[in-house]
Amino acid sequence: MDLKSYLMEKLKNFKEYWEVKIFKLAFFIHLFYFTLSLILFFTVLHDQNDFLTYFNVGKQVITDLPDLYNEENYDFPFRYFPISAYLFVPFYLFGYELGFIIFQLLNLFTTYFICIFMVKCIMVKDNDIDLNKKRVILYVSIFLLLIPHSINYILGQINLFVAIFLIISIYIFLAKDTALMEIVGGICLGISIIIKPITIFIVPFVILMRIDLKNKKINIKLFRSVLRSIGIILPLSFNILFFVFVPGLWNGFLEVNFLGSTPEIVNHSFSITRLVLNAINIYGIHISSFLIFFIIFFIIGILGLFIYFIRVNPQFNTSHAFSLGLLLMLLVYFDSWDHHLVILGPILSITFFYSSNSPLIFKKYVKPGFFGLAFFSMLFTGLWLLVQDLFPFNFIPTIFLLLCFYGLIKFALKKNGRNQL
Repeated sequence: MDLKSYLMEKLKNFKEYWEVKIFKLAFFIHLFYFTLSLILFFTVLHDQNDFLTYFNVGKQVITDLPDLYNEENYDFPFRYFPISAYLFVPFYLFGYELGFIIFQLLNLFTTYFICIFMVKCIMVKDNDIDLNKKRVILYVSIFLLLIPHSINYILGQINLFVAIFLIISIYIFLAKDTALMEIVGGICLGISIIIKPITIFIVPFVILMRIDLKNKKINIKLFRSVLRSIGIILPLSFNILFFVFVPGLWNGFLEVNFLGSTPEIVNHSFSITRLVLNAINIYGIHISSFLIFFIIFFIIGILGLFIYFIRVNPQFNTSHAFSLGLLLMLLVYFDSWDHHLVILGPILSITFFYSSNSPLIFKKYVKPGFFGLAFFSMLFTGLWLLVQDLFPFNFIPTIFLLLCFYGLIKFALKKNGRNQL
């Protein structure tokens, strides 16, 4: 298909979506999020956003790479892999204001491609799923409406760039069945980790292994799992060159990620780890922050992985696996913010179209959790800002996360169910 034919097809699809009122509403509200971020940037938040850190990272790569992880260079510490720093060089070269505008336009176009790949993932469906086109448009619209988009744009965050590579990875794993594409799917996941290392929590959930407890057997598709792992490692391995050949870079990376002061700060993160750490700090209990992290990670991580490996639901697929990995990350990582939800939102949306044998589970647990995160999490974050001196625990979004997590666990363990959605 040539470019003209492709554009004509997409225009036709857009017109079809435009006829649905909720999509039209979502389109304008999403543009409002985008426009609001530009207005705030040029008025009150010019030097108070995450983009400033990324901009300075781009400068640091050019001027003094060995000092990349020095926290004194930024308002907020840079914690990502060194190769990701080069992604921000073009925005630095454009200059701060123009760089921000181009950065936000790229975010906007990325949102468009996320919508396209959401639909592509949904269209790769089992034969017994009755695809309702209006329902597809509804969930695309819900993604565009997500209130956390507003803070993602306002802060100049990079979560949408992470989301697009994750969704492309899901699409490849769902739709393609060749050795090369297994590697390519892994590469997309690896790139998402380079952009934002928190997605490394997903990696164990791409291993194609299932433990059959009833028959006491382990079923593993070793070749495909190895190919996926190779794909993930390939882009990440380039960071080793930086750590080996740039003096001090490895020590700086370790220090900023494992010895910095951020874990000690009371903040509005809604992870279980942060809720516990807030309590520890408030009541003056002296326990290692990283010990708390590893304990919670061990408990929830082992549970999530165990459920994944003993899954029995035949409809459980890559979208469910990625959702479990992301929910695990949001529950256990030190700092889980509202803007991270724009990564989870489109991926969790896809699972609704592959869960027709368990409609009650999704209706009772996953949907309330999903809509709570999509439209109310920022409300409770605002409430936290008002009462933090008296009650510094932003726990309601944590409940929404746990609802989704629990619902996906029940779904994974449900062998049979009504074949309706």
